[in-house]
Amino acid sequence: MTDPLIECRDLSAGYGKLAAIRNIDLQVHSGEIVALIGRNGTGKSSTLHAVMGVVGIAAGDVRLHGRSVRGLAPEQMARLGVALVPEGRHVYASLTVAEELSFRPTSRLARASSGIVGAVTAARPIPTQLASGWCEPSRSRIASTPI
Repeated sequence: MTDPLIECRDLSAGYGKLAAIRNIDLQVHSGEIVALIGRNGTGKSSTLHAVMGVVGIAAGDVRLHGRSVRGLAPEQMARLGVALVPEGRHVYASLTVAEELSFRPTSRLARASSGIVGAVTAARPIPTQLASGWCEPSRSRIASTPI
């Protein structure tokens, strides 16, 4: 089997002295859709923020295509093909999630990551229903395309 697109190995991270996540192991392979599901405060967003470099990693590693990306800034992660689409910001409240993801950006940083999001939405439609019921289509997503 090939290396996972994204992998967290024994990942621990937090905000200052507050540990938000501890010892997370997670792999996302090509073609997979993975959901982090849990109650409020269980570390779903913190895990994604640690992967993206928004939150400092206390222990463990984040790997992209088998290569460590621990300590990279969010803009460096975007250049590598990883993007975080945060929930509930409603910058364009009248647009659907698919429309927001396909929106043509004008900033250099946004243009750098636009191909990533476009490739994800073109390759696979965004699910709006889970086995357990309806999901909110504006929840956080993390997406990656091969480098």
